[in-house]
Amino acid sequence: MDGERRRSEDNLWIEESNLENSSKAFSGLCAFLTVMYAGFSMIVFMFSSNIIEENAADIDEELKYAREPSKSGDYVGPDSHVI
Repeated sequence: MDGERRRSEDNLWIEESNLENSSKAFSGLCAFLTVMYAGFSMIVFMFSSNIIEENAADIDEELKYAREPSKSGDYVGPDSHVI
């Protein structure tokens, strides 16, 4: 009976150890992803004015080439091919 109790305690210790190790790995992964996300958000913030200007320029260029719908009802732009 003492041997079974000892094995049960050893198995419990091993399970707790495995759980602790996987928890540490998950915490490390979460910390890494947090740092990566913070870096990405800083880069986007630093270049936000450039991104907004580029989007505005794209919209202006698209509006230059905007046309009326074709006879089929599809809109035809500069990059489309009408068959």
